[in-house]
Amino acid sequence: MRSDVAVFNGLLLSVLAVTASAQSSTSPGATTRVLPPRPPSVWLPLSTWHLVPAMDQLAWYARAPIGFEGLDDDPYVPVPRSGELQLGGDTVAEALDKIVAGQPRYGWSEENGVIHLRPRAAQADVNNLLNRSVMTFELHDVTLNDALHEVHFYLRPELRGGAILGSGPGPRALGLRRFNVTISNTTVLGVLDAIVIAHGAASWHVTYMDDPRWPYRIGFGTFDGWGNTW
Repeated sequence: MRSDVAVFNGLLLSVLAVTASAQSSTSPGATTRVLPPRPPSVWLPLSTWHLVPAMDQLAWYARAPIGFEGLDDDPYVPVPRSGELQLGGDTVAEALDKIVAGQPRYGWSEENGVIHLRPRAAQADVNNLLNRSVMTFELHDVTLNDALHEVHFYLRPELRGGAILGSGPGPRALGLRRFNVTISNTTVLGVLDAIVIAHGAASWHVTYMDDPRWPYRIGFGTFDGWGNTW
């Protein structure tokens, strides 16, 4: 998805516009939390395929929302394992530092209670999907599945009304949690952050594919281990 205009406005104003039916379990300084000795880890190499579940797991054990964006030249396709990077016993910050040291094309930050792991080059790229401007985005009494669909419909209005295919287990309790979001003058990144903040126990990820029909995938995961990607 390309855009000639990107709005890099502070997420603090965006977060103030969020209304939620559930309070976030996070607080400032989530990166100082210590992970349990086991099982937090990430498979090597540090590919998109391995980082998506690792970030979901890290969010689950840290009880902190994480937003992960994969490299646009590292599509979300299966990659054989060549080793394991242990993160157990580290603080969240130390775990992220290990990942960035192993794959320095990424950088991480913590903004308004959401931890981001994104390609360094993407953060200032006006053509990056997550930097695309969003004037207004609203959700009322929705689940994460509903939110996922609405994000796609916003980005590609022609998808609305079409069949949505999916598979896998149904949502657990946190996947059924309902919430509201009202946000304006932000970016796609701000929208995704607002969704996980409003939900209170979820993370998001965006990955890219070598398919012009479906160039990107967006997913949400909950702290009880359920997730959905489309």
